[in-house]
Amino acid sequence: MRIKNRLLQLRWSFQTRYIDYNGRYCMSSAAAAQHMAFGIDRGFNMPLDEITNAKYIILAGTNIAECQPTMMPYLLAAKKQGAIIVTIDPRNTMTSKIADIHVRLQPGFDSVLVNSLLNVMIEEKLYDPLFVEQRTSGLDSLPNAVKDFTPDKVEQYTGVPAKVIRAIARGFAKAETGIVMTARGLEQQVNGVEHTLNYINLCLLTGKIGRTGCGFGTVTGQANGQGGREHGQKADQLPGYRSIEDSAAREYVASIWGVRAEELPGKGVSAYELFHLMETGEIKALIVLGSNPVVSSPNASRVLAAMSKLELCVVVDLFETETAACADWLLPGSSFLETEGTLTNLEGRVFHRARVFGTPPVAMEDYEIICGLAERLGAGAYFQYKDNESIFNELCLATKGGKADYSGLSYNRLIAENGVFWPCPSLDHGGTPTMFESTFHHPDGKARLHGIKPGIPAETQDREYPYLLTTGRVGSHYLSGTQARRTEGLLRKTPVPVAEIHPTTLFVPFHWGGKQSVNFLTNDALHPISRMPEFKIAAIRVERAPSDNE
Repeated sequence: MRIKNRLLQLRWSFQTRYIDYNGRYCMSSAAAAQHMAFGIDRGFNMPLDEITNAKYIILAGTNIAECQPTMMPYLLAAKKQGAIIVTIDPRNTMTSKIADIHVRLQPGFDSVLVNSLLNVMIEEKLYDPLFVEQRTSGLDSLPNAVKDFTPDKVEQYTGVPAKVIRAIARGFAKAETGIVMTARGLEQQVNGVEHTLNYINLCLLTGKIGRTGCGFGTVTGQANGQGGREHGQKADQLPGYRSIEDSAAREYVASIWGVRAEELPGKGVSAYELFHLMETGEIKALIVLGSNPVVSSPNASRVLAAMSKLELCVVVDLFETETAACADWLLPGSSFLETEGTLTNLEGRVFHRARVFGTPPVAMEDYEIICGLAERLGAGAYFQYKDNESIFNELCLATKGGKADYSGLSYNRLIAENGVFWPCPSLDHGGTPTMFESTFHHPDGKARLHGIKPGIPAETQDREYPYLLTTGRVGSHYLSGTQARRTEGLLRKTPVPVAEIHPTTLFVPFHWGGKQSVNFLTNDALHPISRMPEFKIAAIRVERAPSDNE
């Protein structure tokens, strides 16, 4: 969040609509689903400590023990108090070891499974009729959508025993409290928004949201992945979760920045689609801040080919990453220890992060690089900031009245209260730890149920490519491995990516570049709404590698 608002104003300085952020590869499908269901998107709509109050927890497509280990104490505390934990994952993982029920579901079948759970809840009248009537709309779309997905039929489709499906449906519906959490395993698909909507249906149909021990959350381990969206780094947004195509939003934000609304460019394209525009020559220059898209993007060979056509590539990073190797200029950025500012975590809690030590003489803080660039572009008068706090103060003003309203926040308050949950529209507002206690954010105040027709993946198995490839993290590394692969102890623990082979599915971690990068194989098909690539499903074949003696 240190420079998010300034990055958005660079749209005006450059007169370009082409800006997007790395959360496009992370939470974008869940963000779209929450907007459709709730009218607003916040990673978790309840604080993490509410997990300990849940009596039934469903974890779908998430390996928390390795991907977000700081959350495990909450799960273990809930389990100690008698909570039932269900994991839905094609692999046996560190997380599934603590589960009471582990469903080994093949990638792509989440909506099929959830339709079967909903089928049981509706047929056996296990849902909460009062909550559904008073607080939701769209119930009529569910019976027809799920009628053909009986547990017995879905057992034939998925191999998940019908008795297990019934047990999960009855257990979650009858539990006093319950939480559903999803993550990239089901979201990074061309049907990821629909999968997420269906899991949200479980919470809404049973009334498990907006009260203690209940809610929906999308798990992320990426610092400030939430903040990037709510401050407008996403291609179609302005600060506060405002739409860049909303004329009133444009007028308001432009007035804060001191420019004319008509000078603000319109919405751009998603992160991966930027590379297509580099291929065609529409985009001729690229600035990358703290991201490594050569490793983290699908169909990496296409990304490399696109970047080779750029006339200028500038990378701001701490290390010479695989992306930096493509750059004309590599600028040394600042680490999280060398600067101060604010972050928004997956709960929607905004907190202050103090500086530990200063940057070395050759480096600059991110906001200093942005301000210096603006000065050379002739827009320096709009970037006169003495520190990160002054930028945050403007951000609070720019989000005022938006869905993600920060206008009641200040450095002093964040420090004194150890963080505050947004929305927080005034200085005397206590913040919003638990959302949807009385209303949702659609105009009528009701949440939306969505009947889901399961779709098929962009690639399916055939005789030539008989296996499915899925990807994910391992506990020793993080994202593109830029820092973890430079840490001796972590690299010693997991020096190379290892393929886990199942009779129908392969799993390969994605933390390596070069010839070890699995993203040379992943699918770049995009979801039509979220524009999330289908990282988690690719049809492949497996061949024996020649030995050194062959």
